[in-house]
Amino acid sequence: MLFVCEAVQTMKRFLIACTLLAVIIPAAVPEHAAPLARTGTYTDKVPAEGALRPEWAPIFSEAFRPGTSIEFELYVPKTYDPSKPAGILVYISPSRSGAIPNTWKRVIDQRNLIWVSVDHSGNDRTVQRRMAEALASADYVRNHYRTDETRTYIAGFSGGGRMASIISYYFADLFEGALYICGVNTFPEQDPVAIARMRMNRFVFLTGTEDFNEDDTRSVFDRYKAAGMDGIKIMVVQNLHHELPRGKDFDTAMDWLDQPPGP
Repeated sequence: MLFVCEAVQTMKRFLIACTLLAVIIPAAVPEHAAPLARTGTYTDKVPAEGALRPEWAPIFSEAFRPGTSIEFELYVPKTYDPSKPAGILVYISPSRSGAIPNTWKRVIDQRNLIWVSVDHSGNDRTVQRRMAEALASADYVRNHYRTDETRTYIAGFSGGGRMASIISYYFADLFEGALYICGVNTFPEQDPVAIARMRMNRFVFLTGTEDFNEDDTRSVFDRYKAAGMDGIKIMVVQNLHHELPRGKDFDTAMDWLDQPPGP
């Protein structure tokens, strides 16, 4: 989508700064707070100011207007057990709602994941803001639940998938895998350090035979392959239009991300 590409071009200096922080300098993981007992589906609205790590605040200084809040949308399995740290799935929606599809809840339950997204963070928001909200989402979960630091994933649909692909490039050390659903961008830059870090992660490119982004998705998949990415998988679902996949296909994608690094 052009709106993503144009926004990335206007943010070149901003994104280079992200690379320096996320790829060259190891990111500090926030300390855990006392685990919440809250499970199921719920939302929590917090001030944007203070939601980001201090070292990121200068980078995202123009992402939010004063007084802005971030409205997190969460799904935590009722079986959540602090003694068995959960993985995190950060989801970026192309629309105003970040709610989890009902057919995906069983997959989240069985795979011991916590779903987090942001409401009102669709394609009409700036790239800077959506990046900041995705990063804040992962830290929100870490600050309230016991999590497995080796299982932090990012996913998105359509324009949200394109955002996920930008974030997984610049913040490859924060997300061990990514799921791009019916939307993905190629590398915004050809930084060998960033690409080398991405080779340690796993990626799923999910599209459908009726998706108008199928050819584009295949093309970006080929670019990942040419860049030496071994942990990549493409799923072309029969009769899937430009829409979210069924639970079983989502489960297949998550199974790939949950495999150990490597081919």
